Amino acid sequence: IEHLDRQFFALALNNERIFFDEFQTMYSHQWGKNTLVIHRLFQLFDKDADNSLNFEELANGISISIKGSFDERMQLCFRVFDINEDGFVDISEFSAILESQLRTILEDQDDITSVILSYVSIIFVDKEKLNFANFKDLIHLQPI
Repeated sequence: IEHLDRQFFALALNNERIFFDEFQTMYSHQWGKNTLVIHRLFQLFDKDADNSLNFEELANGISISIKGSFDERMQLCFRVFDINEDGFVDISEFSAILESQLRTILEDQDDITSVILSYVSIIFVDKEKLNFANFKDLIHLQPI
């Protein structure tokens, strides 16, 4: 947490808050140019919805993602995929997040499309949307 504290306040300067650009800088080494996932995490960590993070919001979000219970981490993962925040993950949301992840490791769009279609055909075989319980069950069967 001490390292996080130093990194946060180095980026926040005198503002005591960081904005999306600083947050993205903090996590670009981990997530690459995956701005969709980074943007979703930023939104989810920003509890007061002021488009910035104070240290407490950042520390709480990171704490859940690293040391949270299995259910807390799965809930965070589910909420990353639930882009429109309606409590469900549909095929387009799932595909958008998966594509943003795959772009960090694959260059060929045909390869990306093939992987997405493969996952969609397995995960959405008998449903158009996933609720949290469906999502968690699928993670056990087919880790993303």
